[in-house]
Amino acid sequence: MGYVYKIHRWISTICAVFFLLLCITGLILLFRQEIFSWNQDGSGAVMSMEKEPDRSFDYRRGWSGLEAGQEAVSAAYAQQRIQAVFIQPEDGTLLFRIQDKNSQEKVRTMMRMGGRQVSFDPATGHTMEMTYGTHVKYPAISSFVHTIHVLHTRLGLEGGGVAALAFVCTLILVSLISGIILYGPFLRGSSFGEIRSFPAHRKWMDIHKMTGMLTGMWAVVLTASGILILFFAASYKDYTASVNREAQAYFAAGGTARQNLSLESAFQAVEEQFPEDFILSVQLPAGKSTMYSFYMTPASENPDTFFGQPVFVEGNAGGTADIYTRDVPWYIRASALGVDLHIHNHRTPVLKWIWAFLTVMTMVMIISAFISFWKKKLPADRGAHRPVRR
Repeated sequence: MGYVYKIHRWISTICAVFFLLLCITGLILLFRQEIFSWNQDGSGAVMSMEKEPDRSFDYRRGWSGLEAGQEAVSAAYAQQRIQAVFIQPEDGTLLFRIQDKNSQEKVRTMMRMGGRQVSFDPATGHTMEMTYGTHVKYPAISSFVHTIHVLHTRLGLEGGGVAALAFVCTLILVSLISGIILYGPFLRGSSFGEIRSFPAHRKWMDIHKMTGMLTGMWAVVLTASGILILFFAASYKDYTASVNREAQAYFAAGGTARQNLSLESAFQAVEEQFPEDFILSVQLPAGKSTMYSFYMTPASENPDTFFGQPVFVEGNAGGTADIYTRDVPWYIRASALGVDLHIHNHRTPVLKWIWAFLTVMTMVMIISAFISFWKKKLPADRGAHRPVRR
């Protein structure tokens, strides 16, 4: 137990500030959708990310509005080019990512997040810009929430932020597990929930132990799922990049006498080859490329929450579709569990408030340990331990 205590004490000292930062930023992001909705000025709309998908909406029927959506968005935003299209099953619309035709700016995007977004409703034929940060009451609030997101997902770092966060989360996990192991020996005859008032540092340590046991296992699951998400994101990014390179090499080996495919033709070819799967999105060719990038998933529940298997399509010399893909590795599918545990299991207001309560208790656990350590160093508190001579 002495070795476990040293591990817990020193690792906690190193990672506690980072853990507190992740709790504070996570608490704010827990209500990011409500913050964005409140901050809208009424002339725009907030892209839905938290609503439960409408199961009455059929994916294939939704994509039937693709051609009309292309025409409507191109007409409404004549100086923009369509980069990608995403299906939004929760409200029965298609989401178009657009960018200025003359712009070469690299915009950080991930599925339905990032860039300039325009929603198209196949039922009404209406378009509506959905970009975060536009049509807002207070731009500073949008900027603040974005900064919080960057701090939470990569510690505010551009380069190496994900690796640094993975290292910090691993330390936090070790700290939590060692603290749970120490709970029994550290009771020392006191009962659960007992807060002793003297000496001062013991009172704060009792609060630390009590809140630690209230939130310990939840924090372990949260931290472990966070590590899984980081692994998932890194491995999925590497997988999609490697499949992209393989597809380019595959199409290049077929010769240069290729014909451009229309989006409708590429879409039909993918649907025919993958009749049991859902199409999540399609990225249109850019620059000199003639290759379409589709993302598919076989998921029968919450298909919109899975990142998808990339399927690349080009027209061959005969004018028909040529397709290249590679299955998503098993370890990526397994690590996607972290996304469900960490992100997709607090969609209802009740669950959000439960998460908020547990997050606040975790913050109390961290802060009370700091206070206890500080109090123990005070002369008055140290003197409280000295035996009285008679």
